[in-house]
Amino acid sequence: MILYRERTPAAQFVGLVAALFLWSGTFAVILYPPLDTFFIGVFFSWLPEWFFFTDDFGRYTTGALLFTWALGLVLNAFAGPVVEELYFRRYLLPRISRFGVPAPVMNAVLFSLYHFFTPWQNVGRIVGLLPMVYAVWWKRDIRIGIAVHCLSNLFSMLALLPVMLG
Repeated sequence: MILYRERTPAAQFVGLVAALFLWSGTFAVILYPPLDTFFIGVFFSWLPEWFFFTDDFGRYTTGALLFTWALGLVLNAFAGPVVEELYFRRYLLPRISRFGVPAPVMNAVLFSLYHFFTPWQNVGRIVGLLPMVYAVWWKRDIRIGIAVHCLSNLFSMLALLPVMLG
């Protein structure tokens, strides 16, 4: 019932997680912004400005911002990624693995579409995530996906704090 529990040797695990985190982080910093701008401008310009999370954080108290950020840190950097990885990589990926090499692509596309509230990020999310999904599929080790996903979301939450506090 519970698949993808094979243990990757420690050194290989650390190397894979570091390389995949570096890939997703580099991709997020360098390629996400122009992709977002392109897809928003071409396909989603009809949406209202508030849909793109461009809020003026200055209108909130520091306490409210810190509480919101701390809650987001717990939910977005740890709880959410673990649950998503358990479903998409530990449950779903083994069940579509019968399709062979395209299975991780299918999994990454389904995962991206699941983030329906940011459709302009689908292409970037798929490209940024695909190496991690292939690594989980190749090594049959869900811990790789959990580690990379949690690290990526943790980094995003840490980068958001100074933006929120101005």
